[in-house]
Amino acid sequence: MATQFDYRGIYRSAKVPTSLVSLDDLKRLHADLRAPALDAAGILVNGFTQPENQTQEEFDKAKQDLLDLAGPVIRVFGSNGEQATGITADVFDDLPETVSSIEIDSSAALQSYNVTPLNRFKLVLDFSETPKIADYNPNDQNTPNNSLVEVIGDNKAWVVGVHESILGFFRDRKRKRRWGWLHSREFYNLIQAVFLIPASIWLAFRFDGWLVGRWEDSHIIMRSAVFLYVVLFVSWIGRGLVGAVRWAFPVIELENSRSATARITVSGITAFLVYRLGYDVMKALFFGP
Repeated sequence: MATQFDYRGIYRSAKVPTSLVSLDDLKRLHADLRAPALDAAGILVNGFTQPENQTQEEFDKAKQDLLDLAGPVIRVFGSNGEQATGITADVFDDLPETVSSIEIDSSAALQSYNVTPLNRFKLVLDFSETPKIADYNPNDQNTPNNSLVEVIGDNKAWVVGVHESILGFFRDRKRKRRWGWLHSREFYNLIQAVFLIPASIWLAFRFDGWLVGRWEDSHIIMRSAVFLYVVLFVSWIGRGLVGAVRWAFPVIELENSRSATARITVSGITAFLVYRLGYDVMKALFFGP
């Protein structure tokens, strides 16, 4: 037998696709999400029962006051602890110097009045600095990023529609970036197996040849220790290089947070090192060491 506590709902959650967004994009997204937020609040308010001690006029005003708060709340967090909150896009006109995250929450304002719509969504965009690659295990983890879209409700069409609408906004070719694979653990494992480890062994071998050419009587144990050290050192440098590339091309990026100079510098250094390594290998294979 059904009771008043029975609930049947649907929940959708997904990582935000690798994207570059501008403030104008975020203003447009907030405007697009206002309609479904108002729809959800309207369904909730229309289900209220008028208290016996309240006139119709008072009841209608109380409902309208809640509807006036139903626009999605924007929360902006700065890297130095700054916070800004608002239900209009004006909050985007005065941002902290460095934005670490932005949230758009359809139920936050209503929850401050102890009212929670059954149908609600929350979008989190994590613009914080890409973690140092030493702070996580790239073999087992994608680049950590807390950007997420969550939608929950008892209206399947509303939940699926809002969920797909938000993801579609970030999948738009004007915003989606093709470098998402840079941040996957599969990419790191592949680059480690086919490039970083072979490169480390090759450079250690070349250094060993240089060492023997100058100290012919060097002991095999010492040479082995130096060989191992060079392998580990080059692997560490390569790991850091992958981290630098991931920093230059982040998972979620706010427009103008990365300069073109930074991207060109990181890309140039990476391309030069790969070229020099490839040239050295080809030269040794075809013309001898």
